[in-house]
Amino acid sequence: MSFVDHLAGLDAARLTALLEFRPDVLVEPVPRGFGELALRLNGVESLSHALPLLNHDQVVTTRAIAMLGSATVPTLAGRLRAAEAEVRQVVDELCNRGLAWDVHGRVGLPERLSEHLAAGLAAFRRLALIAQQARVDDLRV
Repeated sequence: MSFVDHLAGLDAARLTALLEFRPDVLVEPVPRGFGELALRLNGVESLSHALPLLNHDQVVTTRAIAMLGSATVPTLAGRLRAAEAEVRQVVDELCNRGLAWDVHGRVGLPERLSEHLAAGLAAFRRLALIAQQARVDDLRV
């Protein structure tokens, strides 16, 4: 599961819509593949143009995805205490803008965006994630 896989799976109409929303990634030389396109969409300059255009629901959903790492829509709906259909709509909007990806039912964020949003949420990381990064002696304390 990756952002590149998501981009490669888009049909022509969705890819065109994404590029119309994020035209900054089409500067010369144009991307020669989905890997290059993913790198550009994940770039600081491109993200700095796209993020201010998000509405409140999109920002909240994006933060929830960053906090969870990647998640299914039902999991996000439970965390956000929102209807699954509403969360699906917001996730689809984020995917259409190249700010999230959905591969095989798991929703994730481009790496740089995830790191940016997760940095402010580090105090709220799940215990399981913290435990994976800690030594046994530290966990005993």
